[in-house]
Amino acid sequence: MIAVTLIVIMFQVRSFSMMAMVLLTAPLGVIGVAPTLLVFNQPFGFNAILGLIGLAGILMRNTLILTEQIEENRAAGT
Repeated sequence: MIAVTLIVIMFQVRSFSMMAMVLLTAPLGVIGVAPTLLVFNQPFGFNAILGLIGLAGILMRNTLILTEQIEENRAAGT
């Protein structure tokens, strides 16, 4: 599954450095999830894991959108 994700991202960004940047944004959700679960004394159970996977996907999608917009702006000269 990870290989398919890497291939899809590579086809979208056409650059190893951009692919690495997109993948490196996925674990950033842990920065918000872990302290919140600790503060509210909640277990890191199945629902939290599903939420974290969803959050990682959202972060990666947003990174893809932003990097494409940056490339379009650079091509347009802005």
